[in-house]
Amino acid sequence: MKSNIINFVKSSSTVIVVGSSPLLLMAAFALTKKGKKVYLISRSDSWGGSWHYVKYGSEFVDTSCHLLESYKIVHDILKALEINMYPLTKKSAPIRLDMRLKHYKKNIALYHSRNRIFREFIYKNARLVKALGSAVLSPRKCNFKNILTILSDLKLFIYHRLSQLLVLEPIHFPKAGWPGFVREITDKLIESSADIINDSVTSINCYDNTVVVNTADGSTIKGDMLLAGQSTILESSRLLGNAKGLIFQKAYKNSYPHILVEICGLSANLELPYYIHLPADENIHRITLSFASRQGNHCFLVQIREGDDLDLESILELVLERVNIVATAYSNHLHDYSLSSDKLYYPENVSIKLLARYDPKAADLDLGRNIKPTICNNILILRTIGDLSRNMAYYQRIFC
Repeated sequence: MKSNIINFVKSSSTVIVVGSSPLLLMAAFALTKKGKKVYLISRSDSWGGSWHYVKYGSEFVDTSCHLLESYKIVHDILKALEINMYPLTKKSAPIRLDMRLKHYKKNIALYHSRNRIFREFIYKNARLVKALGSAVLSPRKCNFKNILTILSDLKLFIYHRLSQLLVLEPIHFPKAGWPGFVREITDKLIESSADIINDSVTSINCYDNTVVVNTADGSTIKGDMLLAGQSTILESSRLLGNAKGLIFQKAYKNSYPHILVEICGLSANLELPYYIHLPADENIHRITLSFASRQGNHCFLVQIREGDDLDLESILELVLERVNIVATAYSNHLHDYSLSSDKLYYPENVSIKLLARYDPKAADLDLGRNIKPTICNNILILRTIGDLSRNMAYYQRIFC
């Protein structure tokens, strides 16, 4: 993280935080622990940002699938903030399900492995080096700030991925799930000296190094620093008064369809991975274990690939097949294997039903990359789009 950002945070005594994504909640809590006066403004109906959760029956459920990558610095930050996380067991650890239907293979491998990290290390570095070359050689893209940003991303990625390759720590998970994770941070913030304002922002202006925020109920909050995320700036660009230099393109968000399903017929004692990643699947992106129903059935949250013509009946059949494949493997203690469809775990008894559909919105990743983490008019924009653990690692000096 740049020294000017660190100095700016240190010199500020009153901080206004706009938004309630986990990164902003943790940053607000960390700043209160450092003696700052913190105001956090967010609407209660969107609490948690893209990690927003809802209540289904007696259960709190996510509206989108999540995973926190295992970086040592992330564990250190969570420990410093006294947020409880627990290592997953080998059976519940995230997996990759590679559906290569044309080869009639369904391969299962651990998601968090040195092999996958090394492959991503090579692929991501190649992309960053290509972007750096483009920034240097292209007259339109060649500017010192853009080159420094790419070099910073490259340095951060290399450092943390090499750390993972050297010391492969287990994936950690909150005991009460990700809704419990957001609630725990929120509770700590409420118990601290922070003022939480459940309202929407109507305008943001900066006068003589003082940030002035007006809310819908007529309140005016003043501070010497405003903290916001990329997605907050994208959503609230029309609210900015004389701080419009922050906005680089028009704001819009993408919808990422998710469905909550219940699968009946699997053994209640069967331990399954809490996160299933399907990188090559054309229809399903991720499946996460949500909760167990009162009948002992497994309930899953499924992220569907984007598309205008979603056939939910077909999607449900595909989800059932993929979960069945994983259940078969885990019931027989099999890993890294090829499985034919006639060996499924419960081919006759297992069934699936749709419980709910959610359409959470998140800022477009490509658009978010155009809004770089920066300071403008006493407003500090944090990198909140993309992987939470990498963003936490990038801003470790705020938390620790």
